[in-house]
Amino acid sequence: MVDLEAFTLDSADDICRFERCLDEYVNAKTKGAAVAHFSLVEAFAKLQGDPDGPRIFAALTDIRISLALLLCDSIALGRELNKTMPQVLAKSGQLTESQAFEIRMEIHARANSFILRFRSLWDKFMGLLVLRFAPQEYERFASSKSRKGAFRKIMSQHPIMPD
Repeated sequence: MVDLEAFTLDSADDICRFERCLDEYVNAKTKGAAVAHFSLVEAFAKLQGDPDGPRIFAALTDIRISLALLLCDSIALGRELNKTMPQVLAKSGQLTESQAFEIRMEIHARANSFILRFRSLWDKFMGLLVLRFAPQEYERFASSKSRKGAFRKIMSQHPIMPD
């Protein structure tokens, strides 16, 4: 039995185990439709010695999880939409009103989840860029009411970011 509180990401072995578990989760939820993403093990190794490395690694881990969940959401949405296809409906017979309503609610729930997660992912990407190129400004970015506006102000001062 595994203790839920014991999952740490302090070593390359921990991170390798985490990525394996995340891939297994996504494969199970998507029935094998997993997509290869960036390696957290490689990111961990490259960030060693970087003063902002732990914060950047945490942001990358959060992005990796969000990408995995976006894939799960999109596959689940596709499955629900497939239920509405005429050829599928013909095979399943007549739907009751409650079955039809449930399909519509599942489509709405999956689409809503995808949209909210996707919007959140943009905040995470912007936060990662701030952490990498203007780490002293990260707290101002994270606590701002408009992260998009804060990102624009902070990164306009950085020569690597185009307007």
